[in-house]
Amino acid sequence: MELNEFSDDRLFASLGERFAIERKNSHHILLHLKEIQFRRLHLKRGFSNMFSMLTKHFRQSETSANQHLKALDLMLAVPAVEERLVSGDLNLSTLAMAQRQIKREEKLTGRKVTKEQKAEIVESITNKTMAQTETELFKLLPETATNPANSERRIREDATRMNLTVPDDVRDMMIRLKELWAHADPTMDNVEVMRRAFKLALAKSDPTQKSKRAAQPTSVKHRGNERLKYYGKEYDRALWERAGSRCEFVDNKTGRRCDCKFGLQKEHVIPLGKGGTNELSNMQLLCGPHNQLRARQAYGDSKINRHQQRAGDQENRTQWGGRL
Repeated sequence: MELNEFSDDRLFASLGERFAIERKNSHHILLHLKEIQFRRLHLKRGFSNMFSMLTKHFRQSETSANQHLKALDLMLAVPAVEERLVSGDLNLSTLAMAQRQIKREEKLTGRKVTKEQKAEIVESITNKTMAQTETELFKLLPETATNPANSERRIREDATRMNLTVPDDVRDMMIRLKELWAHADPTMDNVEVMRRAFKLALAKSDPTQKSKRAAQPTSVKHRGNERLKYYGKEYDRALWERAGSRCEFVDNKTGRRCDCKFGLQKEHVIPLGKGGTNELSNMQLLCGPHNQLRARQAYGDSKINRHQQRAGDQENRTQWGGRL
């Protein structure tokens, strides 16, 4: 039956039914994401994070992916979220806004927002509009009200508009560089200052931009074993060039290679503790999450979990694989 054949009452009721289905589907999507995260299935399928999986494999928009993941984070911290999401008292948009502000508050203050505080936030935004939610969040997370968020938006194929809040020390450095480089271009604007500064920084820090001498051993770790040779910067450069400055994890099932280029770490294909060497053929570049996944695959969850318990913070958990 076509919609134009529905009576007014039937059409109105049908829309309500569709919204109820949408809420239930949102709930089930979050439950799926929760289980995928628990199994680390996104990593096994070659994605460095859940966001990449949602946008690149499931073709979700960036906004939709962000909303689902932020809502998932808050649902895991506050169980009441799940029931209120199904009932319609909360929605993905307000949950995502709340979790985003919580993360900003933690970054600005250097302190974790407790589960009790998160539960209070959830209570305060229940049955609230987006505007009302924002007002409540500013009350409960005051640092986010006084420190506006940065933002960026693609405005054309070759340019992005960025709204940045710059501390005075960064502004002073930019002004100083503009003064020092004025002889080359007296009309230099801030974008050109950043371009020049970034080029200099990359020339110094990017392994792929350094000299092209053949990689040679520069020192040996003295443990009486040839496999413990250590190679220097040219060896690193060869590794980065081979990897294309990209994580080398490949899902054996799908053949998909991780495309992460952020925070790459050197790791052994066969760990040193299991007889591996430092030869280039036994080295790989991995993103932090895939480095940790390889550590779990090599040494088991129980050993890694024990270390995580001792380490106590996320940074140590991410770096664990590189120290095995």
